[in-house]
Amino acid sequence: MRLRGAYGKLAFYLVLMLSAAAPGAQQRQVQSATVDFSITLQEIHRILEDEGPAGLPTDRALVIDGVVAEIVVIDPEPESFLVQIELVTGRWIGLEEIHLYRAYVFVQGPQFAERVSQRAAANDQHAVVTPNSRIIVLGNIVDVFVDEDGSSAPIIDVIDLRLIR
Repeated sequence: MRLRGAYGKLAFYLVLMLSAAAPGAQQRQVQSATVDFSITLQEIHRILEDEGPAGLPTDRALVIDGVVAEIVVIDPEPESFLVQIELVTGRWIGLEEIHLYRAYVFVQGPQFAERVSQRAAANDQHAVVTPNSRIIVLGNIVDVFVDEDGSSAPIIDVIDLRLIR
């Protein structure tokens, strides 16, 4: 399935995530025995350009890293916690241009409620993911978001994440 349009177009996926988010829902687990450590956001975007969504590795979990560009809190309640993280990485082209690669990462569950925040605390001594944090994500590609300008970004359902210090 390909979603089109601006942020409102992620609503379909949000409905699916919210319907799966019940109080006491079990923690996500890796659905296959295969975890791909070799793929990057840049490689995911290359696959999208060359092969389209059908070429994406949806049969295994992925470990990717990047910088948190934005955090949107969808449900702040700890028992049904749900946020959308825009994860980005980039590559310099010459000295004056950078090519950005992005993914929309959905983080759901009570185990993440105290680990993700829209703002950093002044005296934060805990490993809390905030905007501009560098993180590593374990998750599955579940869909592709297509923006109005035609750019694509994978939608990743998080199994776990970790702050990189």
